[in-house]
Amino acid sequence: MGRKDPAELKDLIMRMMRAYGHEDKLLEVSISKEWEQLLGEYIARKTDYLEFSKGHLKVKMESSVIREELAMNKTSIMESLNRNLKKRIIKTIDIF
Repeated sequence: MGRKDPAELKDLIMRMMRAYGHEDKLLEVSISKEWEQLLGEYIARKTDYLEFSKGHLKVKMESSVIREELAMNKTSIMESLNRNLKKRIIKTIDIF
């Protein structure tokens, strides 16, 4: 029995998650990691939660100042997250 290519294994896991209706939760974990990479540890600590469902990302921020700054830049944040995730999965972002 040979080794599986990591890309094949990833595809298999994604198909299984999709079949059981958990794809969005798996994507939410990836988005959360990219959120911290893109915006930094400080912003990640000030983020109360990220929730992803059907292309829609909801972000609750602890700080109103940071919330306003991110809201003004949400289009570029969305584009950067999608680029880093290597697919266009985030279609809208609500920051509150």
